[in-house]
Amino acid sequence: VSALEYLDILDAEKILDRHNEIVSRASEIFESAGYHILNRFGLYFMVRKQSYGMLYMIPINATDEYFYILERNLNDSNW
Repeated sequence: VSALEYLDILDAEKILDRHNEIVSRASEIFESAGYHILNRFGLYFMVRKQSYGMLYMIPINATDEYFYILERNLNDSNW
């Protein structure tokens, strides 16, 4: 797929319009699971819980299922 075709797909599916929604939903999930957001760049989140730092990249096309699994995995961690 060429870059122009990719941009057409993004525009047709309105994927970039969901950016703010995805950021706020991910932030809420991290915070409710006890993670402190150290930094964020786009959809990359650098988070910390206790003394463990991690970097997460949230997909631009994240679905409800993705967020459900992320929340479950964060809450099930032993940290």
